[in-house]
Amino acid sequence: MKLTINNHSIKVISVVLPKNFRTQQEELSYIGLSENKFKILQQNSGILNHFISDENTYASDLASKALEELLNQNLIKKDEIDALIFASFTPDFLVWCIKI
Repeated sequence: MKLTINNHSIKVISVVLPKNFRTQQEELSYIGLSENKFKILQQNSGILNHFISDENTYASDLASKALEELLNQNLIKKDEIDALIFASFTPDFLVWCIKI
């Protein structure tokens, strides 16, 4: 896919992670993989650490917090924002498609 953007640029990027970090041993016991398979999974996915939100915090809450921090630190102003890109491995809600 080729994307061309005229008269726009990326001014700031913000990343917010949940506070709860899961150690490698906790992760191994949770997913039930051997250490070698876990390392292969890390290499293939590029995900080296796992942070977990509490049950009342959703991906969109973290995105809102990231934007709030950018605005509070005066890194960007609301009137300068043309688009927001939100990327997450874990959406807030699962969408089920039923074929009739």
